[in-house]
Amino acid sequence: MNIQYPTRNVQSPSGMRFGTMQPIVIALFTLFLLKPTWASYSRLSKMLGEGNISSQLALSSSTMEDVGLEKDAVKTAERFKRAAEQGLAESQYNLGVCYVKGIGVEVDLEKAAEWYGKAAEQGFAQAQYTFGYCHLLGGGVNKDVVKAISWFKKAAGQGLAQAQHILGICYSEGIVVEKDTQKAIEWIKKAAEQKDAKAQYSLGECYEYAEGVKKDFAKAVEWYKKAAEQGLAEAQYELGVHYHTGEGVKQNLTASIAWHRKAAEQGFAESQYILGSRFLTGTGVNRNSAEAMKWFNLAARQGHAQAQYNLGIFYLRGDGVGKDPARAVLWFRRAAEQGDVNAQYNLALCYINGNGVDKDPAKAIGWFRKAAEQGDGEAQKRLKEL
Repeated sequence: MNIQYPTRNVQSPSGMRFGTMQPIVIALFTLFLLKPTWASYSRLSKMLGEGNISSQLALSSSTMEDVGLEKDAVKTAERFKRAAEQGLAESQYNLGVCYVKGIGVEVDLEKAAEWYGKAAEQGFAQAQYTFGYCHLLGGGVNKDVVKAISWFKKAAGQGLAQAQHILGICYSEGIVVEKDTQKAIEWIKKAAEQKDAKAQYSLGECYEYAEGVKKDFAKAVEWYKKAAEQGLAEAQYELGVHYHTGEGVKQNLTASIAWHRKAAEQGFAESQYILGSRFLTGTGVNRNSAEAMKWFNLAARQGHAQAQYNLGIFYLRGDGVGKDPARAVLWFRRAAEQGDVNAQYNLALCYINGNGVDKDPAKAIGWFRKAAEQGDGEAQKRLKEL
């Protein structure tokens, strides 16, 4: 599903692409950010989010508010350790949390995994799920996806929503278990009905893309909204998309802007970029170059290539900012290095004209060639002329 924006492809006398404030076409993002080291388990890896193993394990553990954190963290850890050594499963789990989060003790993932394992063996569901995460990530134990799935199954069987969701994803992708879309839907729905926001989002995706269920945009929007109302940025983004296109819900540009703003304010780059595009074109809001610049800047600093290209255009033309060709080149280069064809083309022209950078025909040819290899006709023409 794409959102189409009006194209402003105006050529300057020098051939610079001033008008292509991109895009103009927005690609639909999927569940969560993909970590390259988990490429073979792509959708599962998207659930893991960003950060190191310790921080990811911390996210899989309950907050210490739930287990009675005292003002004196050291005493809290000591109290849990005494109870854990006596075999109390909940305290064993909580002690594991202390070792992951460094509450009253030094961070030690091996000790954390040891205590999670003890609690898991006693049937403590949250520990089973978290111990599964330890095996999935290789946190304190050897990485072992088979064991991870085994522990997720145990926790899911006890009704733990997070485990039900991740197990559903495993069935959806055929990770360790045989691929089974019906079982995937069954487990994801169980978690979603327990108000697990990520599961609600996943279920919305299932309805949008007909994964194990009949395609139904209205139901997709229903589940996205449940997740969005809990603050899940990805779901807020999706609602923004659907209110713009009118798929599954009556088109409402004001509502679209509102949901994108909620996601953008949480740092969701794609919504930040879309808000920039909306303020630039006056779609659903009054045109406002300063606001467009603000949102493009936020998205660009997170590595959003099209937002980086747009910042280059702003600085090259001096729209709402002081004209700064050197800074324009900086942003064109960042976008070009990510494969943005318009940025590659404009960067080549900067090297041809000495605009914001010293003239360098060899570098210009290199960037024209990269754009040409992506099928850019103007770049191909320029190469023949040089």
